[in-house]
Amino acid sequence: MRQSKYSFPSYWKGKTSKNVDIWSGSYDNIPLNKGSVILQISIINSYSNLYEDSWVVYPNIQSVLGFLQFFYLPTAFLGILDDEADDSYYFEEDLGEVLDYFKEKLPEDEERITQMEDVYYELIQFWEKDEHAISHDIKEWGEKFNEQWNKEKGISFFINIFRSPKEVAEYIIHSYEEDLGLESLQADIGLSKESFLQLTDDYIYNNQFAQRQFMRIVTQKLNVTI
Repeated sequence: MRQSKYSFPSYWKGKTSKNVDIWSGSYDNIPLNKGSVILQISIINSYSNLYEDSWVVYPNIQSVLGFLQFFYLPTAFLGILDDEADDSYYFEEDLGEVLDYFKEKLPEDEERITQMEDVYYELIQFWEKDEHAISHDIKEWGEKFNEQWNKEKGISFFINIFRSPKEVAEYIIHSYEEDLGLESLQADIGLSKESFLQLTDDYIYNNQFAQRQFMRIVTQKLNVTI
């Protein structure tokens, strides 16, 4: 596939220097479109006191790939390995190189670091694929990642990838049905199940008010553990 600007660390450096929020809300204030990818992300690390649990919308699957490569995986993995860091959030141009360093520094953690390397190198291979293949493969990669990194005491990493607001609404509704119930959903978001689904119909892509309402729901109003 044609090389994407999102594959260059210099692009992301420029965004972080301008204090663009990459972890929640609408990335770079780019409106929802039919190519948008919505992420539910979580990093819980009781050892580094990091608790990141948020929703963020990226404009396309390539931007998601860049975020996961340069920010999410470094923050998740180095928060376990680096006990001398001044910040809980990381940006790394080459996570593979950093993991090599820690493999030498922490030989007792070699098995775990090798698992991290496997996750990272599988992800960056997706740059060689077309958009359709990335969309399919990264979803499977995320499911495998979630299963692998939720087994260790005090540490939990989670990535959920959605291709439309409708898919998000259905997921949230199902989560409430399994936990607090639909009455709690309506109390939390101010909409019935039917109205929430209607809000996420395709007209949302051309309706800024509906987009803002949807983003408020996912970033501010949910009380159920999803």
